[in-house]
Amino acid sequence: DVTCLYRPFTLCVFLPGSSCDAGLIRAGKTKLAVLEASAMWNTSVCFEKLAVSVASIGPAEDNAGFLNRLELALEDAVDSSQREIVVHDGNTCHFQQT
Repeated sequence: DVTCLYRPFTLCVFLPGSSCDAGLIRAGKTKLAVLEASAMWNTSVCFEKLAVSVASIGPAEDNAGFLNRLELALEDAVDSSQREIVVHDGNTCHFQQT
């Protein structure tokens, strides 16, 4: 797995070889763990909202296309509830309960 800062206050986690379903499960567990841990943080370092999105990449897909889908899903994720993750399926985004 690879974790990197994608843009301010946004982490991107790459799970090579994982299915979209496995990515959803991992994203949901990660989001809940971060939310639970943040309850014990100093309020000056807590985030106002934690948005999570999931996108899969095909074997012949270009990086720009993948990052564009991930970005579109992140934009929609800003409107998600604390128990939702936004999934981009290649054509559209939808909200998934964790």
